[in-house]
Amino acid sequence: MGLFNGVDEVVPYLDYTWLKHKVILSNLANADTPHYKELNVRFVPFEKELALKITNPKKQIQPVQTGPHFDILEKESELIGNDRNNVSIEEQMAQANANYIAYETYMKMISDNINELNTAIKGQ
Repeated sequence: MGLFNGVDEVVPYLDYTWLKHKVILSNLANADTPHYKELNVRFVPFEKELALKITNPKKQIQPVQTGPHFDILEKESELIGNDRNNVSIEEQMAQANANYIAYETYMKMISDNINELNTAIKGQ
């Protein structure tokens, strides 16, 4: 068990909220662009089935657990305006606020973990 396991576990979620923030900003920037489709981010914590590696010279293949990754997908929406754009500014702003709260929560978790390590190092 490493000293920074608490931090390491939260970092993928920070990366997710950062990417989601960029996608939300892109959606907002294109809210008036004709035929633009809203984008969403999907967080995939890990996958075992997709990645394979050769584990020995006899060419045996074993599934390998890959790290977390993110998929950016177009949102399929029934509500499309006359310009064929499906971005709702109100919905994007609500997502931005929720994403900000999630980001701040993850940062607080990392900060608390580092403070605990500082306390342990100082022996207080």
